[in-house]
Parts: sequence; structure tokens; C-alpha cells
Amino acid sequence: MAAFDYVAVDAGGRTVTGALTAADEGAARGLLERRKLMPLEIAPARGAAQKPGRVATGRAGKLNAKTLALTTRQLSTLVSVAPIEEALRTIALQADRPAVRRVLEGVHGGVMEGRRLSDAMALQGQAFPPLYRAMVSAGETSGALEPILERLADGLERDQTVRGKVITALVYPAV
Repeated sequence: MAAFDYVAVDAGGRTVTGALTAADEGAARGLLERRKLMPLEIAPARGAAQKPGRVATGRAGKLNAKTLALTTRQLSTLVSVAPIEEALRTIALQADRPAVRRVLEGVHGGVMEGRRLSDAMALQGQAFPPLYRAMVSAGETSGALEPILERLADGLERDQTVRGKVITALVYPAV
């Protein structure tokens, strides 16, 4: 199996980008057509050393706490008004850093392949912590994904606030 990056158009005429794994380019094209996407461009994935189904994320494959909190807040907000696939695609397109964009495109691709959100996150290596993925999985299973994402966002933002206060308290005496 090989990894491919693609650009396609969905039924609504919107451009969709992502990554998928398939035996060859023809199989990748067939997979996109079964998803009701019209492929415009299919190319071997950048970074041939990456494993199929995984996205290279840089910096040991981990999203930093601030980025994870922001992404979770955006996801919790968008999931309340749009399908999860569209929310992930929107957040990925708006990501400033390429590493974050690749992670989110990988999650979006996994969801588009039919995986659960938590399983698609697990394919991204260490980008999402195990407890985070377990909470998302519990939210999916119970049908309460939206409130779970909101609670995760609140908790991560609270952690960021506490972390900032601790750093300030430690730096102040040194200055």
C-alpha cells in the first residue's frame, strides 16, 4: 500500500484535499470516486518515509498544548453547526503551520475513509494524547461528542492559564 495526496471536487463543487492509502494510483482514484469525489490531482505523498495512514507531523509528531487547545475549541464550535468532516476540513484549511495542517488533513482523511474520529486521531501518532483520544471515543460512543469536545477545550484552556501563571511565578524572582 502506498500513500497518496489528492485534490478533488465534491458534489457541492467545493475543493477537497487530503491523503489516503491505496495499492496504486488507479485504486486511489477508484476510492475517491466511491466517496463521490471527482479527483483532480493524485500524487504520491510527500515524505516517502512515512507509514501508510500516518501523517508526518514534525517536532516528534506532537501538537503543542496551545495548538491542541485552540484546535479543540475550534472543533467544538464547528461541530455544533456542521458535520465533523466539514469542520475538520475547515480547520485544516485555516491552520497557519504546515505541520498542524498535515495532522488535521490526516484526521479528515481518516474520517472520510469511514473511521471514527478517535481512530483517525490515533493514526496521527503522538499528535493527540491518549487521554484526549479516549475522551473523544467516549463522546462518539455515547452520542455526546459536542459537549465532550467543549469540556476538553475548557480543560485544555484552563491548563494553559495555569501553565502561564506558573511560568510567570517562576520567572518573576529570577528577573
